[in-house]
Amino acid sequence: MSLIPTWPFVVGGLLLGAAGGAALDHTIMSAKIARIEKASADVERQRAEIYAADQLAARATERGWADRLGQVEQEKQNEINRVRAAGAAALAGVRNRPDRQPAGASGMPQAAPACTGATGAELYRSDATVLVGIAQRADEQRAALAACYGAYDSLK
Repeated sequence: MSLIPTWPFVVGGLLLGAAGGAALDHTIMSAKIARIEKASADVERQRAEIYAADQLAARATERGWADRLGQVEQEKQNEINRVRAAGAAALAGVRNRPDRQPAGASGMPQAAPACTGATGAELYRSDATVLVGIAQRADEQRAALAACYGAYDSLK
């Protein structure tokens, strides 16, 4: 009886087992990988939908803020126009006042008999003009400050 070497059967069995195991592993793992990729794609799609919804909400909020800031700016311009109209009316009333008399030899202005200015109740025309301008600029600054506060408060 001749002895048949057994090592080729063992190697063949090992190769056949490895090939079968690899095929089985590939079948099982490719199914798992496909499930994982599908789940990952679903998660990514959900993230994209959430991102798009967040972007729409952010743009709506931004448009609301821009509209409100436009209203605040318009209110500021209306107030400044009102202040300028009041200043122009005040300047028109000041033009009828007497002007300051030129200084005399002693350096002091001479009091005119018809001039009742500089008593606190009524000022000379030049002094009143300066004060009306200062008051007008202060009121414009106050309107701008109120608009700034209004804009800040509207963004809360």
